[in-house]
Amino acid sequence: MLASYVWELIADLRAAADDQAGAADAYGRAILADRAGPLDHLLIARAGALFASGRPDDAAAIYDLADKAAASDFTRAKIDLLRGQLFAASGSTAKAQSFYQHAIDNYPETASAYLALVALLDGGATVNDLQRGRVDYHNGKYQPAVDALENYIRATPQPVAEATYLLARSYAQLDQPDAAEPLLRGLIALNSPTAERTKAWLELARVQLHDRDDPKAAVQTYLDFVETGPAPTDGAAALASAARASASAGTLRQAADIWLRSAAQYPDLPTASPASFQAGIMLYRLDETESAQTAFAAAAAATTATPEQIAAAKLWQGKTSAKLGLTESALSNYAAAAAADPRNYYGLRASQLQAGSAPLLKTGTPELRTDFDAAQNDFEQWLSAKLSLSTTTGLRELAEPLRADGRWQRGSALWQLGLEDEARTELVSLRLAVRTNALATYQLALAYRELGYFYGSIYAARDCVDALGFEQTPLEAPRFLTLLRFGPYYEDLIASAAAKENLDPLLMAALIRQESLFSSTATSSAAAQGLMQIIPPTGDYIATKLAWPGYIESDLNRPIINVPFGAFYLAEQRRNFEGNPYAMLAAYNAGPGNARRWLDLAGDDPDLFLEVTTATETQRYIRRITEYRAVYATLYEP
Repeated sequence: MLASYVWELIADLRAAADDQAGAADAYGRAILADRAGPLDHLLIARAGALFASGRPDDAAAIYDLADKAAASDFTRAKIDLLRGQLFAASGSTAKAQSFYQHAIDNYPETASAYLALVALLDGGATVNDLQRGRVDYHNGKYQPAVDALENYIRATPQPVAEATYLLARSYAQLDQPDAAEPLLRGLIALNSPTAERTKAWLELARVQLHDRDDPKAAVQTYLDFVETGPAPTDGAAALASAARASASAGTLRQAADIWLRSAAQYPDLPTASPASFQAGIMLYRLDETESAQTAFAAAAAATTATPEQIAAAKLWQGKTSAKLGLTESALSNYAAAAAADPRNYYGLRASQLQAGSAPLLKTGTPELRTDFDAAQNDFEQWLSAKLSLSTTTGLRELAEPLRADGRWQRGSALWQLGLEDEARTELVSLRLAVRTNALATYQLALAYRELGYFYGSIYAARDCVDALGFEQTPLEAPRFLTLLRFGPYYEDLIASAAAKENLDPLLMAALIRQESLFSSTATSSAAAQGLMQIIPPTGDYIATKLAWPGYIESDLNRPIINVPFGAFYLAEQRRNFEGNPYAMLAAYNAGPGNARRWLDLAGDDPDLFLEVTTATETQRYIRRITEYRAVYATLYEP
């Protein structure tokens, strides 16, 4: 059942013991045995072992197979590099150089292309300076990129515009804006429009804004670019950048005017409604309430407005009406917002404003307990009728084709062995294969849940929702499927930690779902770990504050530690921000410093806090947690 994985482990051990011939044989057996997912890493490993055992021709053939099977440029570049190294070691210099050059020509953004460049130069080969500059630039070697690109430009009567742009970008990355700006202005002055000319306009504005801290100059550059008549999407993006730069500099009136210009100049783009909306926010902050009301009305009426955008605009029409003392109009607009998009953030928040309640307000004493069995029985009765099944007996057990599927057998065994990455490859492949089959996805959701693969259970339940025809209205699916999708899982840990820190357990469950989707081993690109996505320095800080005995970084992947740690830190942010729920969540996600800055701009208005939050990820974070908590409230609040 696990032959491929066992042979791979044997191969790795043999390679580590320098038994390369044995490793090559074992990798070959691993390739031939059944498993889901790509095989390119095994092919590359087998080729390497064949070469190390004195079989270069066989190794080259396997590399060719790996190249054909490769699914990404990263892998293809790596294979080019390895083939080059193989032929170089075999004395076939010309062939080695051809593979190195192929990596440089086709995959300049990869690290393997950079290593191929180094190999060529170390071998005395001549490499085109433009290609050298490209590879050096994309691999963060900015000074070598400058040297190569300057050589190319000096030696070439009509250098390509890309070279000038990359040279300017390299100077900017080296904190030399005085060298970058003339190059960018030279590209801007070109008579014919090119992709590099457009990029040069935007890069010049970026240099002015971030490197020179001159938002006034950056705004003017964006506006000048729009006057050149770029593609509508480029023009709208430039105006958005100009408006944000104006707002960050405190020139709210200019920002409002630019947003209004964008909506008027590009009324048929999806950006029209958000542009009018942002103009309304600027005007609201300026206490130009009637003008803000007009902008929000335009946002709601835009032909490209989505239900979410309509709800947002109607909510803020309500707030402007309330500010003007027009109570009935305010309530009418809140009701319209709630009706436009009832399940998502702005509709939910509008309902709260209509009722006069604060955001994320805990009501009663919710418990993460429900009659799971009764809900499951009700669902299976419904499902049986929906699918015209003769009985509900056996619905909870994997059907024979699923139980006999090698992906289930291998995936479940690998999961139990703690080889979660390998298990996910098998289990995801199985789920995707049956995702349109309502009964199969239901059975997988239960099986994955029983296995402890909660992340997969959630996705399988969502597949079941879609297969049953609830794609557009997933929360209108039977309640039991919502329980499978939302859980929460680890409910006892969540309830205990929430009680200790006097936190809302439903809010904690919503936060964990947003942070990790209940994957206890989740790790982000910022090294945040575990259910509540705690970064190691914060983990050290919490461990010190709690005097946690014997704490080590890997403990962050243990739910029994991660959840109490996350609850402590969330409660600390609540204290730091005097119970403000949005500031608390923003501090948890983006840091207390950012949250304090946004709070200073918004004052005690939580709705304005959300809109002045300049980090798109954090804004989305607050909205999603609000939406998830609302789902948990329908499931668990008394």
